[in-house]
Amino acid sequence: GPELMIAFVYVIAGGLALQSLEALAICTSFPNTDFDGHDLHPLTRRSSASPEECCTLCQTHPPCTHWTRMPGGTCYLKTSAAGSRSFPGYTSGCANSTACAPPSPGPPPVPPNPPAPPHTGSYICDVQGGERGVCIEGPGNYTNKSCDGQCGTPFQGCASDWDCSLAGVCDTGTKVCRCDPWASGSDCSYLNFQPVDPAVLGYLDPTHSSWGGNAVLGSDSQWHLYMAEIGCAKSGDKRCGLGGWGTHSQVAHAVATNPAGPYTRKQLILPPEHHNPTLKVSPVDGSWNIYSIDATSGPIVTSRSTDEGATWSSGTPGVVVSTEQNPGPFLFKNGTMTMWYRADADLPTPTCSTESIGVQFCASPNATCSGGWNPIFGHTAEDPSVFVDTRGNWHMLVNALPGGCKPKLQQGGHAWSRDGVVWSEPRTGAYNGSIQLTNGSTLTCQRRERPQIILNPTTGAPLFMTSGVTGCDPIIPPYSGGGDCFTLAQLMVV
Repeated sequence: GPELMIAFVYVIAGGLALQSLEALAICTSFPNTDFDGHDLHPLTRRSSASPEECCTLCQTHPPCTHWTRMPGGTCYLKTSAAGSRSFPGYTSGCANSTACAPPSPGPPPVPPNPPAPPHTGSYICDVQGGERGVCIEGPGNYTNKSCDGQCGTPFQGCASDWDCSLAGVCDTGTKVCRCDPWASGSDCSYLNFQPVDPAVLGYLDPTHSSWGGNAVLGSDSQWHLYMAEIGCAKSGDKRCGLGGWGTHSQVAHAVATNPAGPYTRKQLILPPEHHNPTLKVSPVDGSWNIYSIDATSGPIVTSRSTDEGATWSSGTPGVVVSTEQNPGPFLFKNGTMTMWYRADADLPTPTCSTESIGVQFCASPNATCSGGWNPIFGHTAEDPSVFVDTRGNWHMLVNALPGGCKPKLQQGGHAWSRDGVVWSEPRTGAYNGSIQLTNGSTLTCQRRERPQIILNPTTGAPLFMTSGVTGCDPIIPPYSGGGDCFTLAQLMVV
């Protein structure tokens, strides 16, 4: 049966006290089941080595009566099983045998594809492909790179704003999502962009390749972009491409009067090796804070400006705030900071990479970050970038097909959260490398990574997204194609 009966031994006053069988706490567990919602507040989630350990955590943390353990080991402590649903790989249960009867799993999830034949090919549908579908290389059921067109997941209608990716509002009468302007798709999980002017493109410097960054509007009414600029090993060479990122990456400053660009280079800010910069403005004192990695795998360092980028402190290498890499900081009004980062984890299978997103907590924007957990969700990802929308909902953009995941055209990921703690799995393909141009043509880039959303400073709504792109066709000079790369800025629909 579905129930797993477990007897526990408790440690009391430094010694072991074996309780009688009648007094033993009995744990009931249900495989492939999620108790959605009803989490303890403040949210209580811990790492557990097994469902039994997760149950023990619930029993020792009243008023917990129920629990759910994710495949990666994260244990959620809860007060109800009312949100019971079928969910492959999850295990849920009750703190004792009287806390709940076997839950009603509700209707099974709609399969993303028709019943698949036995493994016969080298392509597989990504588990978070969504209505538009994502087909990637891997031991799967398909023999062609389109997965026979079977990767789309039909949307079944919404019951709450969560089903609209918190990027829209659910009309519960019609079960239709009303998406915010910057979002699209039947579940609002996809980003909604304006076409790009091929004469603009963002930051496309005649001399330097670049690989993403982000921008802020200064008091001079100019947009100030801080991007990862990749120099050349040989003096005098130009646009040497992404290959030198691990040794010749530096942070440079460029300006534009329009958020989409074109941006004109002003100066070098941080010398090699600094990569993957993220600029955050402190809501406490207005200082500009750049977070970057000081080597290919970290640590994360920060440099600070109190005069809108005229001067910077701690530039070589900067103040170390984390031993991790690929920073995704968020600065709070109370002076603290949360740092999301790229890590590695034992992720649920099938997966095309072990890269994952973790989180740490920091007492201030330049304090050492610690604690937290990894992974925050089960899908592989890197390059986290977090923002809060006008309704107070949290969103994270990631590269959802990192490492050995191929092809990467659909690698844009979008996850959402009500509190910045409990996250959805990311929607893969939320943005992609097919960039619509204002002349009606399409710029297709094989890789589009390092996503960063910049908010409208007046309304707080998403205004544009920057990203690093490479392998683009057609070639638009001074971009030279191949391994060359540049920083694209694309306006959102507003």
